[in-house]
Amino acid sequence: MKHIILLVAALAVIVVFTGLSSAAGELNGTYISKDNKNEYITFGHDGKFFLKQKKKSTDSERPSYDAIEGTFKIEGDLVTMKLPDGA
Repeated sequence: MKHIILLVAALAVIVVFTGLSSAAGELNGTYISKDNKNEYITFGHDGKFFLKQKKKSTDSERPSYDAIEGTFKIEGDLVTMKLPDGA
């Protein structure tokens, strides 16, 4: 369930920036959340992604973050991300 929530959030970031990256002809680069500068997703030239996202927590004084890595591929306008466990 945790992976699903994180991937949905990552996909929301991608949807926001896909238009920009399509104009540039590639997705490679780092996309930073405009709501929290500490949350971002990076797409590498090697087909790997890295996602850093704030964990749900009741302690707003000391937030903690999840770091998720996986692979991605682009087919037309579709970006498919895959985690090491197959999700």
